[in-house]
Amino acid sequence: MDLNWPRLPQRIKDSDKNGLRMRGANFVVRLAESLQIRLMAVIKKKVNIKERQMADIIAVDDILDAAKLIKRILERKGHKVFPFTEEEEAIAFVEKNKVDLAILDIKLKKMSGVDVLEELKKRSPSIRVIMLTGYPTIETARECLRLGADEYCVKPIDKDELEDKVKQVLST
Repeated sequence: MDLNWPRLPQRIKDSDKNGLRMRGANFVVRLAESLQIRLMAVIKKKVNIKERQMADIIAVDDILDAAKLIKRILERKGHKVFPFTEEEEAIAFVEKNKVDLAILDIKLKKMSGVDVLEELKKRSPSIRVIMLTGYPTIETARECLRLGADEYCVKPIDKDELEDKVKQVLST
């Protein structure tokens, strides 16, 4: 296993004891610097991975169990998910908090998911949005994409598909 450690020079004159001490001291300094640089690189890489994966997400669905299922799936991937069944509560939450992604059902209680999408984009233009529907139509899909939705998915959505869509949307 070659770790590319700094090495002492191959030939050291026996009579040069003062030089030997200097070379030994330089070796220790170079070794310490090398270890520090490598350790910092590992720490930075792990922090960047965590930052990339962690997102604040809201899940809005008229059925609480559906929103909680989305929460359970995505929290296993390291995201923080806030489930909502009330549209106004979700909109108010986005006004007060930084949210990276909204996962919206099209069919909600008081408003449509399209209306919620429009309101969220007014309040937070940078928010990413995935629309979910059990009743897909071309008109609804066009309207959602025109208003700024990043994805339009048909229910029931598979766990792996949801994870892939979230990862894809957050990486753009």
